[in-house]
Amino acid sequence: TTPKPNIVKAEVKAYTVNNSLPAKNFNTKTMDWEEIPVQYIKGIGPKLAENLAIAGIIKVKDLFRYYPRKHLNYANRTKISECKIGQLVTIWGVIKEVTCFTPPNNKNITIMSVVVTDGTGRVKASWFYGSANRFMQEQYKKRFPIGAQALLSGEIKLDKFTKKIAVDKPEIEILGDVEIEDSNSVNTNRIVPVYPLFEGLNLKWLRKTMKIALDSFSSQIIDPLPQWFKTKFNLDDLADSIRQFHFPTDEQKLLSSRNRLVFDELFYMQLGFAYKRKQEQLHIEGLVFETDGEYIVKFLENLGFNLTNAQDRVFKEIKADLSSPKPMSRLVQGDVGSGKTVVALLTLLVAVQNGYQGAIMAPTEILAEQHYRKFKGWLEPLGLKVDFLVGSQGKKVRREVLENIATGLTHITVG
Repeated sequence: TTPKPNIVKAEVKAYTVNNSLPAKNFNTKTMDWEEIPVQYIKGIGPKLAENLAIAGIIKVKDLFRYYPRKHLNYANRTKISECKIGQLVTIWGVIKEVTCFTPPNNKNITIMSVVVTDGTGRVKASWFYGSANRFMQEQYKKRFPIGAQALLSGEIKLDKFTKKIAVDKPEIEILGDVEIEDSNSVNTNRIVPVYPLFEGLNLKWLRKTMKIALDSFSSQIIDPLPQWFKTKFNLDDLADSIRQFHFPTDEQKLLSSRNRLVFDELFYMQLGFAYKRKQEQLHIEGLVFETDGEYIVKFLENLGFNLTNAQDRVFKEIKADLSSPKPMSRLVQGDVGSGKTVVALLTLLVAVQNGYQGAIMAPTEILAEQHYRKFKGWLEPLGLKVDFLVGSQGKKVRREVLENIATGLTHITVG
């Protein structure tokens, strides 16, 4: 778990106090389900709601969108005697041994090991922590009571010291007094969700709370996508996808529900971009440039080679954008060495010959310096000034470059 600073808890407490309705006046039946505070879900209350708020879960809609970081299949269990190296397994057994110690040759780590047996064999799982004193080591050991039922998941490996099988990167859950075959359990005998945890959140309790909330409110989820659209793209219903991603009935349902949720995230992102782009085209007046001029002609004459067909075609498309009153929004994509930089420079020259300045940014200072040297060699013969602006420059040089840009002395800046 990841502890959070006390200030977060204070902010959360202030939020829940200021934004929650008194219980005696609160009726969830009259509210939009998405806006219902989680404290009114059965079994939560104000105190546990504060713990959930640390994870950003304030309302029911936030809880539904608190997706598992992964799933473990506790329905398909493997006997220890049948485990093979490299196999991903889930083992149901009993904790037989628990050890916690600091190696004498490395005082900075603490190794916690648990041995689980299922009657057909024994297997060990280990976790590594930072340096811990004897008291902390005893606290670690208390998490794994000897004799308790446990579900252990991970990849089988060969322990290089004992030459026996062990579980690599293990996930373990202490079951307590539960029936492993209970079909109604949210923690056993099924594919179970593993959620990100913060201080004050317990995985089993979170699963139970999620199940109660889904049973209470998921039927009210309205799918905004029409049926013809979902059929065309082979998408599951939204409410069913949310239920299935939290508690999948099988591997196929897990995949199809994840597909729907991922589709929604990307679809609405692209929809937002498309809307913003359309609004800019409708309401923002762009600059109209003359796209043919002396700088372009001289640059191409001095370049030393002809543009490729692809470069010529793309630059013509860019010139059509620049001569239009609509703002240009264009991505030029091409392999390394295909000539994108020359096309970018030609675009900047259009702006310069219309009385404006241009700037080009590179992802690294090394690449920016390479562009700067090339641009300087190409443009200085045309009487154009190129400047170089990067974070590693000294104050004096940087101040001079910024002054050149501000006064209009610089035509193109590379950074």
